[in-house]
Amino acid sequence: MLLSRVNASVEISLPPLPVLETGAPVITSGTNLFQPAGSVESPATSRPTIPRPAFLEFLKLGIEHILIGFDHLLFLCALLIGVRQIKPMLWIITCFTLAHSVTLALSALNIVMLSSRLVEPLIALSIIVVAVENIFRKEATTDRYWMAGGFGLIHGFGFASVLRDTGL
Repeated sequence: MLLSRVNASVEISLPPLPVLETGAPVITSGTNLFQPAGSVESPATSRPTIPRPAFLEFLKLGIEHILIGFDHLLFLCALLIGVRQIKPMLWIITCFTLAHSVTLALSALNIVMLSSRLVEPLIALSIIVVAVENIFRKEATTDRYWMAGGFGLIHGFGFASVLRDTGL
């Protein structure tokens, strides 16, 4: 398989967060308004550390996931084949993203958990289903919204398993 030969790696580096003596990261808004009480140790760097919100750590992981998430990109590209107008394209991408986010949140909160041994083959199956459907359909229809949302739910569990593997 062609994709099995692809070996890609993406790394995004951000300056480290300052930490409390307990080891907990200090989350600030860039001012001292939200600085927790107690002494703070800054990591030894040659330049001052710029505090940043914790969501940037998650943003970093999300960007890495997008850049190396060939399965998601391939799935979306397959869904968008034959779509010639921007509005349906945006709806397809939005349906996928919303569904992906729902299952990511449910899994992150330990409400719904699926094994990656089940999820990964289902993600591959979603790509195959859309590819086969592309061969036999005559024109793009609104069923693409449902496919984007339905399979987006499965893809969200895939990202959740990546986050679990990193300890988040």
